[in-house]
Amino acid sequence: FQMKQDSFNHLLSLIYNSQTFMNNLHNCQTSLAVQLVITLYFLGFNGISTVYSAAQLGISEGTTRLYINRCISVLV
Repeated sequence: FQMKQDSFNHLLSLIYNSQTFMNNLHNCQTSLAVQLVITLYFLGFNGISTVYSAAQLGISEGTTRLYINRCISVLV
C-alpha cells in the first residue's frame, strides 16, 4: 500500500486544524503527520491488530490505538 506525497499532504491539510489534535497542556503531542502515517499503516493492512501494528512500528499498543482513534474520528 502506498500513497502519493501530494495525496498525503492534502489529507493532512484537511484534518490539520481539528480540535481533536489540540491540547491545552504544555506537553508536546506527537505530530499529526506521524499519527496519520500510523493510522494509514493500520488501515492499509485491512485493520490488522493494533498489537501487530504497534510491534512493527516500535510503539505501545495503547499509543497506536490512541492515534488511530483520533484520526478516524476526524476523518469520519
